[in-house]
Amino acid sequence: MRKAGHADPPKRLSDLKSWGLTFKTSRGEGGETKKYSYELDPSKYVDTQADGRQPLSKAERRKIMQQHTVNGVCRCRFCQVKLTNASFAGDHNIPLKVAGNREHRRIGVAAFGPICTPCNTQKAHYCKQCPNHRSDGDLDFCRDCYLHDPTNAKWSHVQGRSRSETEADIPNIFRTASG
Repeated sequence: MRKAGHADPPKRLSDLKSWGLTFKTSRGEGGETKKYSYELDPSKYVDTQADGRQPLSKAERRKIMQQHTVNGVCRCRFCQVKLTNASFAGDHNIPLKVAGNREHRRIGVAAFGPICTPCNTQKAHYCKQCPNHRSDGDLDFCRDCYLHDPTNAKWSHVQGRSRSETEADIPNIFRTASG
């Protein structure tokens, strides 16, 4: 997967599983705890779920970028790096695991924000550690989180930890483009 340009193989594997594909996973040899291999298991193919991850269309990507363009520039909503069409990733405001694809499609492109790949990987890591990151998670809990919308001055927590506990950590979570 890394050869294909995916920086977060477990996330990409999760995407493939959401499309109904199954894999045999084996741990690397020689005591390597972080090396895994994945082999497609076609005998256990499951019909894809309507709620699985679906890529944004070119028109949706363009609309999200246009909605978040200021002075001719679209920036990552976390680190503020300038985004190009190639570096842009559509960020689910509420993780797909919690809201499901149907919820995102119901809301439309307003359910997404611009993000760069490094910040998207970092956000995914933080969201996966949240006690609310489950299929029956509370959407309002996510909406109150800094990771939902960093421009919302009324955010109250990160991963359920209060604003007063986490506010000083925010600059360390997402490095600014200048820093």
